[in-house]
Amino acid sequence: MKIKVYAHLITSKTKGEFFHHIQSRKETTKLYNEQSKIYELILEENPKGEYWGWYDYSEKKVLMIYFGEILFSVCFPYGYKAEVEAGRGEVKRFTVKKIK
Repeated sequence: MKIKVYAHLITSKTKGEFFHHIQSRKETTKLYNEQSKIYELILEENPKGEYWGWYDYSEKKVLMIYFGEILFSVCFPYGYKAEVEAGRGEVKRFTVKKIK
């Protein structure tokens, strides 16, 4: 699975550089910060990738993508494993390639 997305580049003292505010539309990414440069990316499915996404079975698409398991897991009140066990979706991991 490959997905074209848009994101801001964030620099953290503890994690270094990573992409955040990952969205399928450039306009949606811009809503998070108008002044920050927006990067066009390709997310490629990779079981060891650093970016964690949620593939929702009812929507039939990846709904959210975050850098690292911790940022990803806080999106689920009972944890993402409970959502997987309930049959609502599955975790997909990705690597990022910058297009421009």
